[in-house]
Amino acid sequence: MFKISAMICFLAIGSNEVDLCFKSEVPLSFKNKDICKMEMDSIINYMDADLTERNTTILFKCIKEKAKEINT
Repeated sequence: MFKISAMICFLAIGSNEVDLCFKSEVPLSFKNKDICKMEMDSIINYMDADLTERNTTILFKCIKEKAKEINT
């Protein structure tokens, strides 16, 4: 399974024009990397104009989910 990892950055904040960035994830899982990339591209296309207008950037990446450990 794959998930979309995101780094959200608000650009040039305050009088010092500091970039503020935060890590996040899209709360969905995908069966393979190709599907993940297709959905990631769809999200990017949907959000691009609004983010540009707000001087905000989001970096997306499809990553493989780590296997969950089972404690017995």
